This record gives sequence, structure tokens and C-alpha cells, in this order.
Amino acid sequence: LQGRMLGSGTMAAAKLPEEKLKALLADYPGVEIAGLNAVDNYTLSGDEASIDALRPLVKGAGGLFKKLALPYAFHSSRMAPLEDEIIRTLSDIVPQSPAIGFY
Repeated sequence: LQGRMLGSGTMAAAKLPEEKLKALLADYPGVEIAGLNAVDNYTLSGDEASIDALRPLVKGAGGLFKKLALPYAFHSSRMAPLEDEIIRTLSDIVPQSPAIGFY
């Protein structure tokens, strides 16, 4: 299913204190925080032009920035068009106890 979202955007890793990052993102509504990986270490997701524009801003604020080589904006609202089909596709899955112990 994710193949349908090819070209939906891109992603980047950014290391910057949360308040500084959110202040920068306020001017880029096409970019979302897709994940918190560690303290002040975030994955961003959104349109490519905005991700590219954020690079010098994050670095200029004393942070680190690495654009990821992905033609998808995973973990963002851009994946919403897949939601209904994913729910339908996974609806037959039934939780069960594991066959192998988990420690």
C-alpha cells in the first residue's frame, strides 16, 4: 500500500531542542514532527521543498540536520489516504498468545 504514496514528500533527522525546532516549524506548515527518537532528536516528515529549507535554519540554530533518502513522508498526515484500506487489510488479524516465550 505504501507504494501508492511514492512522491508524497520526504523525511529528515533533526537534533535541536524541542522549543527551537517547533519555532522553526511554525513557518513550515508542510512539515510535521514524525517521531521523537531521543532527547532533542526528531524525525521530520513533509514536503521536500520545506524540508530542504529547514536544513540551514536548524544548522544555524546550532542543531544537526540530515535529509533522509526517502520519496515518502512516512509517519505524517500525508499517509491518511491509506488509513481506511490499511484498517480493512488488517481487520482479519486476531490477537493471540505467542507460541514462543517473550522475555
